[in-house]
Amino acid sequence: KLPHKEGEYYMKQKYCQSCGMPMSEELYGTEADNKKNKEYCIYCYENGGFKQPDLTMEQMIEACVPFMAQKGMKESEARSLMQSCLPNLKRWRKSKITYKVVKKDEIKLVGKEIRTTNEDGKCKVVIEKLWREFSQQKLEDKIPNKINDNEILGLYTDYENKEFGHYSYMVGLKVSDLNNIPDGMICRVIPASKYYVVTVKGKMPEGIGEAWGYIWNTDIERTYTGDFELYDERYDGSENSEVDIYVAVK
Repeated sequence: KLPHKEGEYYMKQKYCQSCGMPMSEELYGTEADNKKNKEYCIYCYENGGFKQPDLTMEQMIEACVPFMAQKGMKESEARSLMQSCLPNLKRWRKSKITYKVVKKDEIKLVGKEIRTTNEDGKCKVVIEKLWREFSQQKLEDKIPNKINDNEILGLYTDYENKEFGHYSYMVGLKVSDLNNIPDGMICRVIPASKYYVVTVKGKMPEGIGEAWGYIWNTDIERTYTGDFELYDERYDGSENSEVDIYVAVK
């Protein structure tokens, strides 16, 4: 199965991991000791627990839609947006997500690359097309000096303006040297870096979107020198597939 890129819209703003509302510090929920909880808003979470612990995701969507309509959004658009976004939030996501911090040496990649942007979801179409081409044309078989045939990377690099604007996306394999690059492909060198590595386990591709949702709401300081998704033998199309997402950090 090819990975899809559903819901991958970068953001710095913190969002409630229950209702999706943008949060400022004064809207943070509270724990039993009155400390602030930075994951949930005061309307969803107070005194160490959810205000409506038995609420379903579908009920949350129906409760939020009228408020979004008051802000000028059509009800159908509001419902569609909530149905797309809420499954990625911590309270509702079904995938298991863990993280660690690692250091990696310089990585050499050879593959095929496109230039895209997250604006209006444009990235989804072109990235999915790139993965199809890579698979259907068996491009991995044409790359010489491969280090591991079972590892394919999806690399995000050359950010125009951090998470805003255009960026480059490559599907490629790690190589031992950059000689004899096939026609139509390019090489990339990712500098040695420290990475915040998120591992998601569950149904794919939904889990990938959930993992990025998790990343968006962390306090990590990204360097934008090159971030990548690692697809290996664990990405097998089952309900327990696994993917690692490496995010370069300071």
